[in-house]
Amino acid sequence: MEQEKHGTAEHVEQENGRRKKISVNFMKNRMHIAQKHKIKIVKILKMTKKY
Repeated sequence: MEQEKHGTAEHVEQENGRRKKISVNFMKNRMHIAQKHKIKIVKILKMTKKY
């Protein structure tokens, strides 16, 4: 499910390259998503270190 979202996100990014107003909002969303993923990765790394 996350892979599908990632694929569509890249497609949307290409579309937004033509419409700059939308691309600004999209980049903000992208940064927010990236921060969420970083938090997930950090949590996973901490979990694996314990074992």
